[in-house]
Amino acid sequence: GEKYFWMNGKFWKIDRDFLPYFNEKIFENISEKAYREIDDDIPCQKFDHKKSESEGAYNKKHSKTKGFFVLDKKTPNGVELCDLLYETDNTIYLIHIKIGFDRDIRVLASQIMTAARHLFEDRNKNTYVSAVYDHRAGEKIQCSKTDFIKKFSKKTVFVFAFASTENIFDKKSFTGFKSNIAKLEIFDLLKGFKKFTPPYELKIWQLP
Repeated sequence: GEKYFWMNGKFWKIDRDFLPYFNEKIFENISEKAYREIDDDIPCQKFDHKKSESEGAYNKKHSKTKGFFVLDKKTPNGVELCDLLYETDNTIYLIHIKIGFDRDIRVLASQIMTAARHLFEDRNKNTYVSAVYDHRAGEKIQCSKTDFIKKFSKKTVFVFAFASTENIFDKKSFTGFKSNIAKLEIFDLLKGFKKFTPPYELKIWQLP
């Protein structure tokens, strides 16, 4: 029989002939080159698969690492800006983290798109960024509110980061991952980011 899945309020038919092309096109957008560039830029801690580390425990490992701010529990109006913010001289990386690469990826994709929209609509206002700083949950942000707001004048890169025991960048496509829903969510997210002007950069990254 024919196969369908539900995404973004609609049923979508899965075309077997289209899937190989689809896998190839998505993989082109998250090439090994892009992965290695970001790997050099962000000194993230290694994810401990043997201990079945939680997302919260993983984020907390960055509390005392230079350049990192742990923001994973700061959700003003229910919107999480990111799990981890990492800052370099010219760029801020807003890192969203998920364990595994399956249909639950839709949650992460939705979080990133929502955060990007709020930040985009907040430009030159700083209402949302200020609310993130003032939010009492989670760790205290170790800088002044003025300095925190200034960080967002830098180049902004959203990072879709996931932990998996299987390395997608050792392959030539996404065929090793069975969840077409997860792949379609990434495709939809990449398309959505093109609507921002000036654009935000989006990186898909597998945690070390």
